[in-house]
Order: sequence, then C-alpha cells, then structure tokens
Amino acid sequence: MDLRFAVAALRRWWWLLLTATFAAGTIALVTGRRWPASYEARATVLVHQAPAVGGPSYSDVLASQQLTRTYSQLATADPVLDQVAAALGLPARQVAAMVKAQGRRDTQLIDVIVRGRDPALAARAANEVAEALARHVQEAQRRRQATAAADLSVQMAAVQRDINEAQQRVARLSVRSPSLPEDQRLEQLAQARADLDALRQNLAGLQRRQQDLQLDPVLEQVMVVNPARVPETPVGPSLPFRVLLGGATGLAVALVVVAAATHLDDRVQTGEEAAHHTRLPLLGRVPRLRRTGHDERRGPTNPVELEPFRALLAGLALADPGAAGILLVTSAGEREGRTTMAAGLARAAAAAGRSVLLVDGDLRRPALHLRFALPNQAGLTTLLMTPGLAVEGLLQPVGERLRVLTAGPPTEPAPWPPERLAGTVRDLARAAELVVVDGPSLADGAEAAMLAAQADGVLLVAAAGRTRVPALTAAVDLLAFAGARVRGVVLNRW
Repeated sequence: MDLRFAVAALRRWWWLLLTATFAAGTIALVTGRRWPASYEARATVLVHQAPAVGGPSYSDVLASQQLTRTYSQLATADPVLDQVAAALGLPARQVAAMVKAQGRRDTQLIDVIVRGRDPALAARAANEVAEALARHVQEAQRRRQATAAADLSVQMAAVQRDINEAQQRVARLSVRSPSLPEDQRLEQLAQARADLDALRQNLAGLQRRQQDLQLDPVLEQVMVVNPARVPETPVGPSLPFRVLLGGATGLAVALVVVAAATHLDDRVQTGEEAAHHTRLPLLGRVPRLRRTGHDERRGPTNPVELEPFRALLAGLALADPGAAGILLVTSAGEREGRTTMAAGLARAAAAAGRSVLLVDGDLRRPALHLRFALPNQAGLTTLLMTPGLAVEGLLQPVGERLRVLTAGPPTEPAPWPPERLAGTVRDLARAAELVVVDGPSLADGAEAAMLAAQADGVLLVAAAGRTRVPALTAAVDLLAFAGARVRGVVLNRW
C-alpha cells in the first residue's frame, strides 16, 4: 500500500479511528477513576555469613550470594507467610498475593516488596515479612546448632569410653606377665600407647569444635537494614497517562483493523485506485446524484450536477483530441452507473451545443427507455435485424439537440455478426456529432467487446465501493484483447 492509498484509507475510515480513540480513552478514564490506587512498600534485609578465619575468600562471597537467592525464595514460602498472616490477621492467600521478594544482583541484599491498596498495611506487611524471615533463619540456625552440639556430645562420650579402655590396656601391658613373652608385650604396649594418643587427639579435636560452636554460635544472619516506610504516592501510571495510553491503544487497534479491512477489501474506493489498477488515465469523478437533483426522464439537469460531466467531457477531449464521435460507456459489472454516466454525458454535451445521440446498447438489460419514459417497440435491435433501415425514423427527441435510440424489442442473446454491427455503428455515427452508447457490462459476454471494437472510444466506469479490482482488471484485459480504444476510467458515486 503506497502513500496515496494510505491517505485514501484514512479519509475513508477517519470516523472509526476517531471513535476507537475516544472510546478507549473514555474507558481508561472511567476504569482509572473507579480502580483504587495501589501503594508499594519496600523493606531491605542483609544476609550475613560469618567469614572464615583469615578473612572471606572468593568462594565465601559466592556462597553468600547463593544464600541470598535462597533466602529471597524463602521470604515468600509458607513458613514465613503464615507468621505474617497471623500477625496481620489476614488470610495467607491474600498475604501471598501482596508479597514479592527479590535479591539485588551481586549483593547480599534482599528487597521485600509489598503492594496493596492500604499504604500503612503495605508498610507493616513488608516489615513483618522481613522480621519473620530473620526469625525463621535464626530459629533454623539455633536448631542446626543444637543438633550439632548434641552430635558432638555423643561423639565425645564414645571417644572418652575408647580412651578409658585404651588406658586400661596400657596399664595391663605395662606389667610383665609370665604368660606373655617380653618382646610381644613390648610390641603390644607400643601399639596400645599409639592408639591412646590417637584417641586423645580425636577428643581434643572434638573439644575444639565444641568450643568454636560455643564462641561463635551464629554462622548466618538476616538483618533488617532498611525498614519499610508508609508510601505517600501510589505506584503505576497516573490517570492522564492511562487515558493517553488507552487512547493510543484504541487508535493502534483501529489502525490494524483499517489496514486489515483495506488489505482484504478488493473494492475500488478512490479514483487513484481505479487508475492504478487499470493503468488508465483518471478522467474524472462523478459524485452520487441525489433524487431531488435530477429529472428521472431527462437525467441530471441541475447545472451544478452537470458540472462533473462537463469536466469529464473535457477530460475525454484531452485524452484523445482527434477522436471521432462514438463513445461507448461500459463497466466491469452490473449496477455500476453506466446508464447514469451515459445520460449525464449526453446532457452535458447537448447543453454545450453539440448534437448528441444517446443509444441503449445493453440489449440484455435495457434501461434508457425506462429512464426517459419512452416507448421501446423499435430501436437498436430493429436496425440490427433490418439492414438498410433508416436510422432517423427510430430516434426519439428528449431535449434540445438530444435524441435517444432505445434498445428495441428483445431478441436472442447470441452475438450479432461483426459486419452487421459495424454497418449499424457507421449509420449511427452519421446521425449526430456525438454518439454516446450505454453499453452492457463486460461481464455479460461478447456484446460489450464487439461494441468496444467498433466504437471510436471507450469510457470505463468504476463504482466507488462496488467495483472489485479483479473484475476491473479483467475488463481492461478484455478491452485490450478486443482492440478497443479506451480513453480512460471514471469513478462513479464518489
């Protein structure tokens, strides 16, 4: 779609774009006023891990960051949220929908974020979550320490029993026995003393671990470093921004609808489209005629409504200045305004002082006798069936310098021989300065193509909002195949 078609589509659908923008903006305004404001409170906690002897290492830092991610997930777990729900007196499901926790990248900080409609409740809930997380971590640390202390006590008691047994063995082996050779006694005594030393070292290690556990009981801590404050302003876009965003969204949706409708609609809407698809010059645009503006018997007579037809005659003269006087008015399909176009051209030419003959060439659906309320007992079919018959006797005057040749009685729809049709057309050309033929549509069959081949010029009519592009291009191809001299295209009912 080029710029011309885009502008034409906007001119056609401007009301939809305006309505969609206004409606979407109004909906955003109403919902924005009715929807309660939302407030966000934020508390920050620090995850601290006791450093190793000699200062923290790189692995300690990575472990702390991993611990931060773990605790950020723990902040929204059921054990923590159940405590918060009990403290606030709210259902746990409601609290879970309000709370979000996220760790700051490459830090040991966790942000506890609570969003709600009550700013004071949001701040209290954020602080409760942070404190509940700290308590939960502390209780877990204490349980872990108690378990470790109990395990150390059990291990130390077992080692002490082994030491007592080893001491008794050393005491026995220290006394000579007649039943045990001296060399064996000395060897066993040395082994017993080595075992006793190993057990004492093991006990000493357990005792050091016990002392370390007592001196540094907390390895991990969660501390509230920035408690939440009561938020003063709501979060989210402001009401004017919501209205603008809603209007922009409505406009965007309408543009998509217009683009889709324009792409899927293959009907000609503008004169530029008609000229583009036919590759013919656009000779003019004729607006839709009102019932009160023209006489049904004589066609448009109002000077204002005759003006488009005068401009069309001028365009025809410019398109082919040396053309003779037989002009066929045809279209791609039915009900596209051929009869109105032919009658208007004939009236405009007669008003300009030229003698004009208006011929009804649509033998399948004749309309001129109905338009001008004329008898149809004799007409074009009479001339075709009676070679040599004088044309003048069949012409019916309908105004100054304007006569009409009706279609005549109906005949078989079979096409007439080209030589007979050519002779009849030559007779018509001698009857007036300008002969305007209201021809059949090019979709009817061979009659339109035969008339086009005999005419001095062809005017192709396209009805805005009715003529389809495939039919219009097929009509142009048929006229080219017939060797017709197509002057151009005119947009009707614009």
